[in-house]
Amino acid sequence: MRWTEANDDYLRACVDEGVPYPQIAAHLGRTPSAVRCRVYRLYNRAPRKRQWSAMGISDVLRLRELGLTCREIGDLFGVSRAAIAKLVQRHALDRHADRDG
Repeated sequence: MRWTEANDDYLRACVDEGVPYPQIAAHLGRTPSAVRCRVYRLYNRAPRKRQWSAMGISDVLRLRELGLTCREIGDLFGVSRAAIAKLVQRHALDRHADRDG
């Protein structure tokens, strides 16, 4: 399916407002990956990286401690399994450094 001018206008408005790619993708009937690629073409820039809030980080870590997989948590937050695994690993190291400190 080709991108229309109306799709591009909607995409630009959502990106400017900070709407998450999975939400944009669902509205447009596309994948989050397709949205990221289109953003790159429209803005000639790399897709934005997610900035985790302290609450988001604690939610991810709590869900992981409750036994959810990184993929399950990623689906809840609209990010990849790898993004969750990286976040968990980075903050697990921070916790160990606090204990050793």
